[in-house]
Amino acid sequence: MKLTVISRGAIEFDGKDFYVKDVFGKLLVDLSLTFQEVILCASVYPRKSAYESYCHFCLRGKKISVLELPRDKDENAGIIKRIWRNVKCTLVITRHIRQWGMIYLFLPNYQSVITYFINKLYGHRPFWVYVGADWEAISHYTWRWNQGPKKLLLPVYKKVNRCFEYMVMKGSKLILVSGEVLKNKYKNKTKGKIIETQPEINFRKENIYFREDTCQGHIIKCLFVGSINQWKGLEYLIRAIPLIKEKIVLWIVGPANKEYKNILVNLIDDFNLNERVKFKGYIPNGPDLIKIYRECDIFILPTLSEGFPRVLYEAMSQSLPIITTDVGGIKGLMKHEENALIIPPKSEDVIAEAVKNIIRDTKKRKHLIKKGLETVEPIFEIDQITQIRQLLKTYFPNNYITLKNT
Repeated sequence: MKLTVISRGAIEFDGKDFYVKDVFGKLLVDLSLTFQEVILCASVYPRKSAYESYCHFCLRGKKISVLELPRDKDENAGIIKRIWRNVKCTLVITRHIRQWGMIYLFLPNYQSVITYFINKLYGHRPFWVYVGADWEAISHYTWRWNQGPKKLLLPVYKKVNRCFEYMVMKGSKLILVSGEVLKNKYKNKTKGKIIETQPEINFRKENIYFREDTCQGHIIKCLFVGSINQWKGLEYLIRAIPLIKEKIVLWIVGPANKEYKNILVNLIDDFNLNERVKFKGYIPNGPDLIKIYRECDIFILPTLSEGFPRVLYEAMSQSLPIITTDVGGIKGLMKHEENALIIPPKSEDVIAEAVKNIIRDTKKRKHLIKKGLETVEPIFEIDQITQIRQLLKTYFPNNYITLKNT
């Protein structure tokens, strides 16, 4: 049986190979071992586009193909052009859906919503859904018009996104969600089974790094890993650094939105922090990233909106004390003064106090490290692809028989 995956983001093409986010690419390869063919539906951009910092995994494999969806040629395309693009996406999906087998929809994503409605009208293919973030909550950060009359449309935009999200979820018998908070939010909103998914991480149980303590050096290394965009709250972390008397440096690892990174660079210049804040760029999951985690002393994620970020699993697995915010699915697994220090978002003063607290309180620091390891160890017992195979067998038994025979 064929599986069609409606991509959660754009991909790139260099004339020969397609490139996607590393963890997503690994998932597609793993899925191709279960299905006869995996068809990835996505907007395709030329290599060296604005998405280059995100797309590093070369998608090769005889059983993986790409169905190209229309894209915006202008990154700053207005709402009319974006609507027209989705109309063209509708035509492409309608033309191909009858040749598909099962469908894997990722939310938040308008192409997944379009696919859901087309499937309901014409296809009736079995499908399941992955919800990576609260669509309504992140709408504030994806809404492009925050000035003038267009700002008044933001509540409408949020409500529309929430309606789309609920409609797709109500139509699915299986919904995978990122984090306990999302699971609790949606459990009474749909008849389908809601399962908290195993994290999409390339770290394995053998990568767990046991150490009793950090912060032993003359200079304390603080670490952020993640996409560098406006809802990660990095400007508040940078503003916190001058408030900390201890000698600290901040390493920022991850793919960057160029416009937002320029804002951060200007902020760093304003505070004269060029020697204390270093952008390390994108580092793929693997030995180099693990080495970065192990060289650092404190992990800080000052995010403003999340499902549940995989970097917290990674940081706990490398024995790092964690500072993060009480948003989205984070507060479902992370407990204040147990396996993390939980702070409110947009709070540079509180970030600074939390960093000083970890540096100065050895007992608390060791406790956070120990409890973080205890939290993450059971999560590494089963990987996501194994979980998906088990769930398909349970909730799509007739289709799973077909899968076993492919």
